[in-house]
Amino acid sequence: MTCKCIEIFDEGLAERNTRIAPMLLFHAIDGVRPHIRTEQIETGRGKKKACSVIPTYCPFCGMKYRDSDAPTEPEWQWWYGKDTERMAGSAPTREDAIAAGRGEYGEEEFVILEAAKAHPRLPDADDILGVLTEKNEDLGDQEGDGFGHDLGGTQEQRDELTTRLQDTLSDWLTHHKAWPHVWTFSCWRNEEVIPATDDVDQEGGA
Repeated sequence: MTCKCIEIFDEGLAERNTRIAPMLLFHAIDGVRPHIRTEQIETGRGKKKACSVIPTYCPFCGMKYRDSDAPTEPEWQWWYGKDTERMAGSAPTREDAIAAGRGEYGEEEFVILEAAKAHPRLPDADDILGVLTEKNEDLGDQEGDGFGHDLGGTQEQRDELTTRLQDTLSDWLTHHKAWPHVWTFSCWRNEEVIPATDDVDQEGGA
């Protein structure tokens, strides 16, 4: 989700017969950003034209604009192993996985499959509000009833908190190259047992 600052400001500006000039973006979830006016400093032949400035964060509330919420295609790669419990790799193609498996296991049987690694799970509103409550439970009333009000808010507010929290963490992890290394798969397909070379020779000679 994104914020509703443009709508809120438009409502406030309506009595002055004014509204924010929007910028239409086809790749954005909401499709609209505030328009930031630019102008060319020097004019004339050979001078660079003024470029557009598109905000990536709302200039009013600071929420990050999101480009797309469409699911991305998993990054499929080939893997090989003695069994599916512990796979090695990765390899770009099936043939490369077989060649790597032969190099690792020699004439023995092994397994190959195509898989996509899982993505690390980022905390959501329920996670962070639970931590907030736990760390501050001693600040509640004397009867042990906590803060005396619901920290959860509405579903819309919780969705907004999840978006803000995950965008901030994602930006920080990407900037510092601190994403945790993932070993498990989120999905896999095309599992295949590559027989021992003795079995292949016997089949070929039959």
